[in-house]
Amino acid sequence: MNDKVTKVFWISLVIAGGFIAWGVASPQELEASMNVAKSFFLVNFGWFYQLSATFFLVFALFLICYLNRTVDFRCRHSLLARRALNLLSAKAPAGSHLSR
Repeated sequence: MNDKVTKVFWISLVIAGGFIAWGVASPQELEASMNVAKSFFLVNFGWFYQLSATFFLVFALFLICYLNRTVDFRCRHSLLARRALNLLSAKAPAGSHLSR
């Protein structure tokens, strides 16, 4: 592996450090500025976000289904183990701990 730290790393570090420093120094101002930026991008580029997310999903499915044919989808567990896993997953639905 190449252990050389490039200029891109240092630029990214400075930008991230700037945002962190801004958030520590003035969190309300950063929150207001980020809300304005988020609103601008959602209003003006919401369609682009939707298209790019859809494209990414289709592309990921393409990579999974067509390019990686070495994945073995056969079940390697016994019937008893599969039934136990099914019962266990049915008893603990996602987000059930939030409804208390």
